[in-house]
Formats: sequence, structure tokens, C-alpha cells
Amino acid sequence: MLIQTSLFNEPLFDNKYNVSQLRQMSEEGSRKCRCCGSNIRVYRRKLNSGMARVLCWFVANRMGEWTHIAKIPAEIDRGHEIGRLSYWNLVERQKNADTAKRSSGVWRVTNEGISFVLHGTKIPSHAFCSVPGHIILGFENDLVTIHNVLKERFDYAELMQGGNGATGAKIG
Repeated sequence: MLIQTSLFNEPLFDNKYNVSQLRQMSEEGSRKCRCCGSNIRVYRRKLNSGMARVLCWFVANRMGEWTHIAKIPAEIDRGHEIGRLSYWNLVERQKNADTAKRSSGVWRVTNEGISFVLHGTKIPSHAFCSVPGHIILGFENDLVTIHNVLKERFDYAELMQGGNGATGAKIG
């Protein structure tokens, strides 16, 4: 059941779905909002190795520091997925003081992000997100560690020592 009381910053879903319902909704594709006619959709977003790579870079190089996305080396954040890490509360975005910009572009890793990278904390493998609005509706039951997410694509130890995790090269 869809609910919407306002066209601005209000949830498009009632946020009371179980995992199987969320899976089904994510497979259905887009549909029209009854209030405004815009396309709405539920996405099942996987915590992928590219996101984990960015998170490791933040912990190894900028732990606790606010950092503009332009400071993240391109070879680390190829998919520009730092914002999606916020679905799991692994990073947070600084409030935007410039009303001429959509967002500040400044991020930092959270305590949850640090714990996930350094202490093997397990988190859900997937998040269910509504679009527009990027409202988190729930999570998969499967839990993963940083090592599960990085798999064979990137070298955790190399990432944590300042390398790019793939080629053995140091990042400038």
C-alpha cells in the first residue's frame, strides 16, 4: 500500500514490509505514484566490493575527517558510490550550507563504518531502497563482513596500507 502526504521529503511507502515482500517489490520494476504520476521503484542494493574499497580508503586515510568527494582518488571510487554506503550508516554526509548546491559533497566514515572495516562487524548484504527519496525500507537477512564483500577483487591488507587494493601501487 502506497501512502504519500506531501510531494516533498515524505515516504512513498509505509515502511512495514517484510523481506519477501521487499524482494518481490524490487523485482516488479517501476510503477506510477498515485499522487503525482512520477515513477517510483524499490531497488535491492548490494553492498559491493567497490563500495567496500571506498570505505577501506576512508578508514585508512581519513578516519573521522570530513572529506570532499573530489579528494577521493579516482582509482578508488570509480562508481561514485559513496552515498550508497549511507544506506547501511557506514558514512555520513555533512550538512549543506550552500543553498546553490544540491549537497555538500563532503563525507566521513561513521563508527559503524570503522567497526565494519576494522573489527569484522557483520551487516546486511543488501538494502531495499525506494526511489525517489532513497528511503531505506529494510535489509536482507544475510549478513556479510568486509572480507566477504571484498572477496577476491581487492586486497584488504593493501587497501588498509594506503594502496589501491588491486595493483600494488601506492595512491598519490
